[in-house]
Amino acid sequence: MRFPHLVAPLVVLLLATPAFADKEPKLEDYSSEAGRFKVRMPTGQKKTESKELATGKGNQSISVTTEKVDIPGGAVFAITFADYPEAFKDVAPKTILDGVRDGLKGTDGKVISDRETNFGPDKIPGREIRIEAGKNVIRARVFLAGNRLYQVMVTGKTDKVDIKIADEFLKSLELTK
Repeated sequence: MRFPHLVAPLVVLLLATPAFADKEPKLEDYSSEAGRFKVRMPTGQKKTESKELATGKGNQSISVTTEKVDIPGGAVFAITFADYPEAFKDVAPKTILDGVRDGLKGTDGKVISDRETNFGPDKIPGREIRIEAGKNVIRARVFLAGNRLYQVMVTGKTDKVDIKIADEFLKSLELTK
C-alpha cells in the first residue's frame, strides 16, 4: 500500500461518524394483551419466550413469559410476567420478592442495591434491585400485583444499563386490564 499512514486515521474517522457509531436506541410504546401491561421498549425486533419453572411446592410450576429487545452493544431490555399458583396466596409478598432477587443474583452475583418500593395508586409491593454478575449488571424493578409478578429489567455492561433510555424503560411500566 502506498499510503499506510492514511489508513488508521480513515478507520478512526469512519468509526466516529454517526453511521458507524453505537447509537442509543429510541423508545416506542409497546403493549402486551397477555401480560396486561404497557411499557416503553427500545425499537428493534422483539422476542417472546415462555418457559415453565418449578415452584418447589409439590409438583406445581409457574409459566414465565419474557418479552425482550436486544440493543446494539450487548444490553437486553426485558419485561417478564408470571402468575403464581393459589398455593402461594398466603406467602408474604416480601418473601416472594426476596426469592426473585436471589434468583436474579444466582450463585455468582452480588446484590449492590435492593430497595423496597411500591407501584401505582394501589401501592403494589415491589423492589428496585441492582446486581453485578461477572462483567454484567442487572437493573430490575420487580412488582407483585396479586398473584402476578412483573420484572422490568435491563441487563448488560454498566455503560449500557446506566443510559437514559434504561431509566425511562424501567419507570415506564403501566398495568392494563
